[in-house]
Amino acid sequence: MPALPHTVPPRTRLWHALAALLDPAGVVPDPLDDARVPDWIGIYRLAAGQLVAPGLYVALAARQRLEAVPEPVRMALAELHRLNGERNDRLLAVLRDTVHLLNAAGFEPLLLKGAVALLPGSDPLAAARMLSDLDLALCDGTAEQGEQVLRAAGYRDADNCNPDHYGPPMHHAAPLFHPGGDGSPGTADFSRREGERAATDRSCAVRGDSCRLKSAVRAVVGPPAFVFGPALC
Repeated sequence: MPALPHTVPPRTRLWHALAALLDPAGVVPDPLDDARVPDWIGIYRLAAGQLVAPGLYVALAARQRLEAVPEPVRMALAELHRLNGERNDRLLAVLRDTVHLLNAAGFEPLLLKGAVALLPGSDPLAAARMLSDLDLALCDGTAEQGEQVLRAAGYRDADNCNPDHYGPPMHHAAPLFHPGGDGSPGTADFSRREGERAATDRSCAVRGDSCRLKSAVRAVVGPPAFVFGPALC
């Protein structure tokens, strides 16, 4: 990676390093090829704060560069990756139940954003994404119809969430928790955006139940540090 000007603030340098380490296409030069030793504690703190630490672990493993990471940081990244994998497994179980209920009611859901990354066969970097909810839309129905199906099955509002605050013109309906007693890790949210339902010509199955994907869907690691961070130039 070309050396940054000395005037670049230290935190911006961390954003540069993290963005390069997470670069899934390998377009950005690997900062580990630089003779300088990265600020691993700073990189770890930034990755954890931006919810991309599990993805960083996967990216380093894919490049076979984990041995370059100091052991305490490597162990911390490995543990966050393990915990996030367990959580995403539980979210996948919620997604399966949700798609099944919607199919049974005659609706075919469209999977959006991180919900796509939970599908078997997803890119490992996408599968390591940290998720807070399952974003869905109905190809053949409204957000309110989807919400009604899930409420009838026992899905509930979060304790600190007032469903009256999620009526139109909000872009999504109230987030609903799965009724399972294992401490559901996230919510199901139905989008009201008409554009979300455009170009949904790819079908897929979740445990035998039908759902759809956008024609040009691309699961990404998120939130990407190189998009939400300070300017990199």
